[in-house]
Amino acid sequence: MKKYRIVFFEILISICLSLVAILSGGINWVFQFIVVGIIYFLGGLFFPINKASNKLFVFLKLTGPFFLVYGFIPLVRGYFHLYPIVFNCLLMGLLGIVLNAYLMNRRQLLKTLYAIVISSLLIPVGYLIMINWIVFVSSEKYIKREPVANFILYDIESHQEVKVRDIKSKVVVLDFWNINCAPCIRQFPELQKLKDYFVNKDILVCSVHINLNKDNEMNLVNQFIRKNRYSFGYFAVEDFVAKDLGVVGTPTIIILNSDRHIMYKGDLHMNSSALVVDNPYDVIRKALQ
Repeated sequence: MKKYRIVFFEILISICLSLVAILSGGINWVFQFIVVGIIYFLGGLFFPINKASNKLFVFLKLTGPFFLVYGFIPLVRGYFHLYPIVFNCLLMGLLGIVLNAYLMNRRQLLKTLYAIVISSLLIPVGYLIMINWIVFVSSEKYIKREPVANFILYDIESHQEVKVRDIKSKVVVLDFWNINCAPCIRQFPELQKLKDYFVNKDILVCSVHINLNKDNEMNLVNQFIRKNRYSFGYFAVEDFVAKDLGVVGTPTIIILNSDRHIMYKGDLHMNSSALVVDNPYDVIRKALQ
């Protein structure tokens, strides 16, 4: 009976870790990488284990549920930005199990110290890895060597249409969003900061709503515009335009140069010493030269 109880608790621990790891992505991918690394390291470090335990079997029990459920998405569907999160589960789980076996007959204090030190290190390491990986993957994947199609932007306030190649500005920054996307709305102050940073420069910064097909959605957008008076423009595009540009989620920033090539596609980040790949500010500076 005791053996079955141990197995039950092992399964329960694995399922709980998987749920926490998956749900942590509700905030952002950087946070999820850190959470996944910490909980799987701690899970492996304190997982029930003895000298007779098969380490590979313990490893599969610990990481298997998360890898099977969550790993299917990036590995099968090609979501490259999620790769580090999946492999972080495997690597940190394995590290925890190895240290668990090594410290089996030593004082519990050593386990606690390892838990504190490695968990603390994962915070800056995770931040450095993920913020650069996400920017690199999302900005490189959809870069097109030929100019984008001459698509139409609909001005939500003036109800005018403008073709992207008719825009006179040297650089065009498009922030793709949706009224039902809370992270998109939270990002607007950062978009305003970007516009203010390049004030008096030859640049057009505008928000571009996608999926604006329903009357109630249009009403919500108009209410939002009246309530939040940012100085960038509010536009909308047809869904197929966003798909052609490689916009698979919101918020997404696309930067077009004077030839209307895509110079950048990805997230909006302020200047940060954590970014070793191009961020929007660097890309805009180069495009303005």
